Amino acid sequence: MSDQAFRRLTRRDAARVIGGAAAATLVPWPMRAAEIAGASIPLRAIPSTGEKIPAIGLGTWQVFDVDNSPNERGPLKEVLARFVELGGKV
Repeated sequence: MSDQAFRRLTRRDAARVIGGAAAATLVPWPMRAAEIAGASIPLRAIPSTGEKIPAIGLGTWQVFDVDNSPNERGPLKEVLARFVELGGKV
């Protein structure tokens, strides 16, 4: 394999990924399908407290580690807002 196959993710690449994720959240196909079928988000209990939280979460490490500029933070806010709107909690 070439060295380029193992190159580090640049901020530009991360912005493209984030932009794609933001766009994907605007098309709620899986959530709508679950609503139509009467399904709900699967929940799992936290062992120490028994509190139930969604089994699916949103990892934010590195991808959301961007500069404080509005251009870089804007798409992230949209993704997180949509995540919460659709029932995300973790």
